[in-house]
Amino acid sequence: MTIIENIVGLPRRISRLATVGVFSLALMACGGGGSTDSVSAIDAASSEDEFAKLSVSLTDAEGDFLTYQVDVTNISLTSSNGAVINLLPQTTTIDFAQYVEVTELLTILDAPAGRYDSVSMSLDFSNAQVIVQNDAGDPILADVVDEEGQELSEVTVEIIFNDQSGFVLRPGTPAQITLDFDLDASNEISINGDSATVTVQPLLIADTILEESKPFRLRGLLASVDAEESSFSIDLRPFRTRNGAFGSADVLTTESTGFEVDGVVLNALEGLAALADKDSGTAIVIEGIWDRDAREYVATVVYAGSSVPWDQADILRGTVVAREGNSLSVRGAIVQLSTGSFVFNDTFTVELAHTTIVTKRGQDESSIAEISVGSAVYATGVVTDNSMNSAEGMVRIKASSIAGTVVSVSPLVMDLTYINGRRSVIYDFSETGTSMDTNADPDNYEVNTGTLDLSGVADGDPIRARGFTADFGSAPEDFYASTLAEVAHIRGHMVINYGPEGSVNAVTSIGEEGLQLDITDSPFRHHILIAGIPLNLESLDQIPLVVPGGERGVYTIWKDERIEVYTFYAEFVEAIEGDLEGGASLVRFDAQGLFDRTLNTFTSKRFGVVLNNND
Repeated sequence: MTIIENIVGLPRRISRLATVGVFSLALMACGGGGSTDSVSAIDAASSEDEFAKLSVSLTDAEGDFLTYQVDVTNISLTSSNGAVINLLPQTTTIDFAQYVEVTELLTILDAPAGRYDSVSMSLDFSNAQVIVQNDAGDPILADVVDEEGQELSEVTVEIIFNDQSGFVLRPGTPAQITLDFDLDASNEISINGDSATVTVQPLLIADTILEESKPFRLRGLLASVDAEESSFSIDLRPFRTRNGAFGSADVLTTESTGFEVDGVVLNALEGLAALADKDSGTAIVIEGIWDRDAREYVATVVYAGSSVPWDQADILRGTVVAREGNSLSVRGAIVQLSTGSFVFNDTFTVELAHTTIVTKRGQDESSIAEISVGSAVYATGVVTDNSMNSAEGMVRIKASSIAGTVVSVSPLVMDLTYINGRRSVIYDFSETGTSMDTNADPDNYEVNTGTLDLSGVADGDPIRARGFTADFGSAPEDFYASTLAEVAHIRGHMVINYGPEGSVNAVTSIGEEGLQLDITDSPFRHHILIAGIPLNLESLDQIPLVVPGGERGVYTIWKDERIEVYTFYAEFVEAIEGDLEGGASLVRFDAQGLFDRTLNTFTSKRFGVVLNNND
């Protein structure tokens, strides 16, 4: 059992949330934390009145990690006059693997207006806990090393703002940065039996466009309720922080906002009224979206009171991999103890009883019968060793995410690869069906799609669905999907690696139509990761043409421990053509976008190359 003590951090003044501006930037591990020569323009603010609201949030691109826990020791901006603005004054332990499908607000502060040349993040891997899974789905605690195979300690990740306008904070104009840690691109995993090594070269994206933003999560304490405006305010407490003054944020509700207050499921009007009856300081968690037009957070689901027990009970989060009677086997268990400590243990047992309170979004009443294999659960109770007794506690059934390939379209049948990020081979589907012959079969997993559109689904395609498992003992069907993403609408991640020396023949053409690469000379890693499923590029007749997703995007060139960022594709093309003509070789290509199997194209607004100048 691993115990991780809660770390309090981020004491910042926070105001009403808003975001403007259009800039997206990529970050890469560098040797230092300084900035390059600044361009002339606005100096950092010299007056207290010259400030801009800068909000920082955190998310993560998909990777094959169960846990990726590391200490973030610093996040800072460096202005053109050399002033450094600290965004994270205290070390905070973050598990990046928990933010693949959600973005969490990290901090908001009043930053001096002016031009900034660079932003940096420092990661300390000295006490990192990185857990991967092998093909059998078993967890392995990995050794973390740098590119030379040495034990990794502290790494500073930095970006230099190279375009002429730089990054400018203007007085009274809010700005937002979302740090996206790309685990798949940042790490090479090597598994040998029951041991594993992860080679790290951190790659992050800092994005304020938020065109494809994930759901947001805000955590904190209730401050006030405005029933007439259908809104409420909270004092923020990001991540697992329970104490400290972080300021306030306004959250809007709609008629479709769901509430769970003190374990009772309520509609929007009832929920807002119940919030108004709660004392200030009541624990609250919001799942919602960022409305770019209104520049407001809009709540999808609100949990409050004993539904966010904090220090009143032990809390467990994980996925049910087997059920026998009223005993659940939960994998990927993260437990928050009432003492404030945190426990990660891959396997926990949760004991249910008829007295256990069960809640599920969209239902007024739920029962333990609805908890089945594959259910994502949030449970409270009393922890002893590796077991939780929830007889006097509660279990919230949360939506599960499944991924696999299509066996047949109508009705939809999947060959499951993952449930909630864990390989399907670890799940025991015994007793999930009405009889032994109807138990859920991961090779032929039956999905009820209701009225969802299946016109873009084809046999053999990767597919991802989100929803709830069928009640225990009721299959078929095995899963009820509320959302469905077929291959044309699942953001994929293309990775092509030419090794440290690179290839001078990698780029066969580049121009207005796109970028065409060749892997003939490369024995290294090449794939498109879609819904967690790798498509081997060597299986295709030709590498997909990488098509820019628009005139503006995030196009990067990494060379000499320096990154160049181009927001216009045409400028990127001109720059890379000059580098290649100068003798540079292509070491690596990364892109995030949409793969069209029919056209064999990969459309992306965000891609980059790593070059070796061969000096």
